[in-house]
Amino acid sequence: MELKQHALYVVYFADQRVKVGITRDVRARMAYYRQEAVRNRVPSVHWWAAAPFQDKGTALLAERLICRSFKQCSMPGHREWFNGDLGDYKAIMAAAERIRAELAHECAAVVPDLPFMARHGHYTGLAA
Repeated sequence: MELKQHALYVVYFADQRVKVGITRDVRARMAYYRQEAVRNRVPSVHWWAAAPFQDKGTALLAERLICRSFKQCSMPGHREWFNGDLGDYKAIMAAAERIRAELAHECAAVVPDLPFMARHGHYTGLAA
């Protein structure tokens, strides 16, 4: 049985929106958000994604912990979308890195889950 890994990610849109989520395919999900930025004429997008968790349940737990931690900044009616500037994005990303590391150590006895280095990217000049 093949394990389906899920990566935790944080995306910052230059129009001061931040999205937290999980995905099985970071590249495809970031391409989707890049397209969303182009459609909405957002000039740049920054993103960060952790190495995948070995199971979806742990990835969902990490996502839930971050969303609860930053609930006061969430957009009305949207648990995973936040209002915030680049500093807020960095704070959410730092929290995600801490949570990822903590959960990796808890799961290490069951499934080797290291290394868990993150990936990141930045798109600019989207709305020509």
